[in-house]
Amino acid sequence: MFQDYALFPHMNVFENVAFGLHMANLPAEQVRSGRGGAGPGGLAGFEERDVNTLSGGEQQRVALARSAALTAPADVG
Repeated sequence: MFQDYALFPHMNVFENVAFGLHMANLPAEQVRSGRGGAGPGGLAGFEERDVNTLSGGEQQRVALARSAALTAPADVG
């Protein structure tokens, strides 16, 4: 894992994780329903946090969640 996580400083945690899903032109309700949420990285409750306030480990989990969001199955649960 790179030490520079390429997080967008002007976006919160949820927006960073959901960025790839928006670029893949997924419907907004699908992005909001959990596929683009912060849950995959163990970041539940962090969705509205500014990425600049996160620790290094939390930033790393956001980067991992963002990369995993596009590979997650469409129908979870």
